[in-house]
Amino acid sequence: MHNRLDAYYLHSGRKHWLLWNRYWDDNWSKWEWIVAASVAKKGMSERQAAVHLLIDFWKEEAEENYVDHYHWINEDAYLSIAELAAIAREVWDDQDE
Repeated sequence: MHNRLDAYYLHSGRKHWLLWNRYWDDNWSKWEWIVAASVAKKGMSERQAAVHLLIDFWKEEAEENYVDHYHWINEDAYLSIAELAAIAREVWDDQDE
């Protein structure tokens, strides 16, 4: 069985919104950080950036790395659990077609 443990953080840079992914690396037994996605800030609100970046990152993970739908959400923060579930439906319902 394969497990993933990810946490996502939105960062406001000077010109871009960055979606950071903090994940547990089982091989090295430590937390790792990567920039998962980015978008230009111009004309993009914080909420829009959070939603679009997460959709784009999850779609890429699903299509390129065959990552399946998450199994649970430990906590929510900027986006509610209902909003995260709606984003997940957008990503993984497309995969089922």
